[in-house]
Amino acid sequence: MGTAVRSGTPAKHDALVEIIRDGERSTDTGAAITIDSPVAPLFGAYQRAAVEAGLTGQPVRAIRVSVHDNHALDFVLRARVKAAMRKLVLMEGMP
Repeated sequence: MGTAVRSGTPAKHDALVEIIRDGERSTDTGAAITIDSPVAPLFGAYQRAAVEAGLTGQPVRAIRVSVHDNHALDFVLRARVKAAMRKLVLMEGMP
C-alpha cells in the first residue's frame, strides 16, 4: 500500500509538493523528481537543486516527488519538500 503526503498550496508564489512512496521501503536511495512550472525553461535547474536540497539529510527511500510550482522562490520549494518529508516520516513511523 502506498503513502502520499502533500505540503503547500497552489496559490501564487507558492508550490504544492506531493511525495509518494509506493509499496515497501527499498534500498533505492534515489527520488524521482518531476517539476511542473511555468518558469521551468528559465529556472528549472535551480528548482531541481532546491528540491534536492530539501531532501538532503532526509530518510529518502524509493519515493516520487511531484512539484507544482506557481512562481515560488527557492527557499519555499526547500521548505515545502522538508515539510512533506516530515509528514511522511511521521506517518510511516520511520526513525
